[in-house]
Amino acid sequence: MNRIQKRKQAIKCLYASMALITLSIATFMMKLVMIVSAVTGIMFFLIYLHLSFKYWRCPSCGEQFPVVYSRMDQRTECWYCLESIIED
Repeated sequence: MNRIQKRKQAIKCLYASMALITLSIATFMMKLVMIVSAVTGIMFFLIYLHLSFKYWRCPSCGEQFPVVYSRMDQRTECWYCLESIIED
């Protein structure tokens, strides 16, 4: 699995965490649902942070890629050292 695919998974975790945290806010009258969705949303957000900081950097020079995903969507090389970021 290459870095672009891991970034797509991280973005999905971010969207899931936002949805779950919104659900926990919307269901404040149902305490169990609120707690479970809030904890799960926070866990998805932590997974997003882990994937972003660990895998969203160049394997050659170690520079962090831009946070905005659309800038890296079609790129196959690093912005800084021009080495390939696609791992076979």
